[in-house]
Amino acid sequence: MTNKQLKEFRDAIKDDLKIKPNGNCFIVKEEKEESQIKKIEFTLKNQDDFLILRQIENKHTLSLLNSFSTNESCDFIVFRMHNNKLIIYYSEIKSSFSKENKGKALKQIKSSRLFIKYLLSCYLEYRNKKIEIEKEFFLYVYPKLGISNKRNFCDTPDLNFKEVEINDKENGIVKISENKINEFFEIAK
Repeated sequence: MTNKQLKEFRDAIKDDLKIKPNGNCFIVKEEKEESQIKKIEFTLKNQDDFLILRQIENKHTLSLLNSFSTNESCDFIVFRMHNNKLIIYYSEIKSSFSKENKGKALKQIKSSRLFIKYLLSCYLEYRNKKIEIEKEFFLYVYPKLGISNKRNFCDTPDLNFKEVEINDKENGIVKISENKINEFFEIAK
């Protein structure tokens, strides 16, 4: 995939799914008021390498099955071009690191993954194009709270835990600067 193909895909998607940049910054907002992380601000030099989507509950989700939840979603989904390869990051923001949150995050991420598969299928059918996904990552984003307790339940190989510093604690804002993008969106795994 190329940046041009990512742009074509971006242009084909309805606006209410896309998080649009404000200058050189993409702002992802957490809807839950009690969340410690209210916003993540990604400063990106080359915005053509990124597409960030956000599903709106009950608008971009459907309840289709009795025994498996398909109407949940993760907080944001990042399509990233790196070395002409497409990497997708399904990302869920949580206020703490717990077993309960881990299970909920996986359900939300898996539901969003099904949605993205459907969206891509629709696009590929419509455009008669081919999109190859190089890798997919499931990110569990939570605030840095001191000593990490990840070792208690790191037995979930499909989740990548992202501990972030809240830069503005009063407003719950996390800032990921341009020089920290590769660290946040790990590419070597």
